[in-house]
Amino acid sequence: MPDLIYPSELVIKGAGLADSLPQGVEAETTGHCGICGKPHDEGDMVDFLMLTKSFTVENAIFDPHAPYRCLHCAAIMDEKEFIFRWGSAVVTADGLYPCLKRVHRGYWFLNPPEPPFTFYLQVSKSQHVAWRSPVNYSKDVVFFRLGEDVHKIRTQKIQDGLEATISLIEAHKALHAKKAIKRKPMHTALSFCDMKGQRVGQSELYQWVNEVVELMPEMQAHVKQLLSLTSSEAYALDFVLTENLELKETIDLIESYDISHFSGKKALAGQITYNHTGKVKDLYRTYNISKKNSGNDIGSMEEVIKRRFSKKGSELTQPSLILIDGNYTHLKAVRKVLDRLSVEGLSLLAISKGARRKPEMDLIHTETGKKLSLRKNSPEFLFIQEIRDETHRFSISKQRKKELKGASKSSLDSIESVGIERKRALLRFFGSFDQITKASPKDLMKVTGVGKKTADIIFRNFH
Repeated sequence: MPDLIYPSELVIKGAGLADSLPQGVEAETTGHCGICGKPHDEGDMVDFLMLTKSFTVENAIFDPHAPYRCLHCAAIMDEKEFIFRWGSAVVTADGLYPCLKRVHRGYWFLNPPEPPFTFYLQVSKSQHVAWRSPVNYSKDVVFFRLGEDVHKIRTQKIQDGLEATISLIEAHKALHAKKAIKRKPMHTALSFCDMKGQRVGQSELYQWVNEVVELMPEMQAHVKQLLSLTSSEAYALDFVLTENLELKETIDLIESYDISHFSGKKALAGQITYNHTGKVKDLYRTYNISKKNSGNDIGSMEEVIKRRFSKKGSELTQPSLILIDGNYTHLKAVRKVLDRLSVEGLSLLAISKGARRKPEMDLIHTETGKKLSLRKNSPEFLFIQEIRDETHRFSISKQRKKELKGASKSSLDSIESVGIERKRALLRFFGSFDQITKASPKDLMKVTGVGKKTADIIFRNFH
C-alpha cells in the first residue's frame, strides 16, 4: 500500500503547487493541523487557523479549536482555483484532472487512477470540498465526495452494470429492430435502482425489460446485476453510460513545448510528455535558450526542436504528435526544422489564445493552415488544453527555480532581514530579480511578510 498522505498535501502536490506554499510562521507548540489533523512539531512552519463567520462547515474539520493549520491546507483553502475551476476533480500525486463534464466523471468512475488519489465533486459552484475529501488507496473500492456527503462504490459493480445495461438494450434491439427503445441508456440502470420494489409495468422501461426477460430468460442475470447496485453505484453508472462517452484506443507519445522568459531574458523551454495513461514525468525536459534567441519565441522554438531531435537515440522515444504553444507561424517554423533533420512520422498541432484570452476561445492550428474543427469543451479539446496548461506550468516553475537560484547568489544574501522564504515571496510577486531591484518601497510592502522597515532596507541596498 502507498505511504499515507493527507488530503490537502496530496491535492497541492497533484496541482503542482508544492513550491508555492504560503510563507507561514514557526509553530510555538507541538500539535496538529486543525483542518486535516496532520501532526507538526514545535518549530515547524505552519499557518494560523482563523475561522471567519462565513465558514459554515466546522463539523467537517479535524479540530476547530487548534491554533494552527498546515501550509497545505492554507494553500488549498486560500486558492480560488479550488472552488471555481478545480471544484470537481480527480487528483493523484502526479496531476490534477478537472471533472466539470459528465464524460470526465464517467471515465474516472469506470477507470480509477493508481492510488493514492482523491475524487471530489461539487454540487454548487461556491462549495469548497477539495481539502475534505478522503484519500483512496485502492482501485477496487473507491470513496468519492459529492458535496457534503462521502459515497462508496465498487469498481467491478460499475463494470458489470455497464455490461448488463448494454446487453439488455442490445437484446431489445434484436427483438424489435424497428421499434428499439429510444430512451437514453444512462437512465436504464438508475430506473432499476430508484424503482426497486415497485411493480413491473409502472413504466415503459419496465415493460420492455419484462418483455426481454420473458422472451430471453438468460437476460434475467443482467437484471439481477443492476438490482444489486447501491444508490451510489447507480449514480456513478449514470455518468459511465453517458452517450458521448467513448473510450479511446491506446495512443502513442505526445510531446508539448512552451517557451518561458523574463522580459525577453533568460529564456527556457519546457517539454512535457503524455501517453495513454497520462503524464510521463520521466520524459519531462528543460532547455536553456541561447542569448541570440532569447526573446524570440519562434527562434527559441526552432532551437529547442533542433536540439531535441538531433540527439543520438532520440528515435527511441519519438512521439507521434508534437503540440506547441503558438500559432500557425510557429507551426511552420517547427515543420521546417523537422524536415531539415529528416524526422518523419510526426504530426504537429499548435494552440493559441483566442478572443479576450478566454480558455474556451482557444484556437487549435493544423499544418494545413486551418483551425482544427473540435467541439468546444469536448473531451478532445479539453485534453489538448490540459496538455498546454501543464506545459506552461512546468516551464514557468522551472524558470522561477532558475531565477531563485540566481537570486540566492545575489546581494539579497547580504541583507540580514531577507531569508529564503522572503526571497521566494519577493520572486513570486515580482517575477524576476531585476524587477525586485527596480521596485519602490511602497511596491515592496505589497509582498506578504515585507513590512516598511524591511522594504526600506531592501530599497537602500539597491539604490
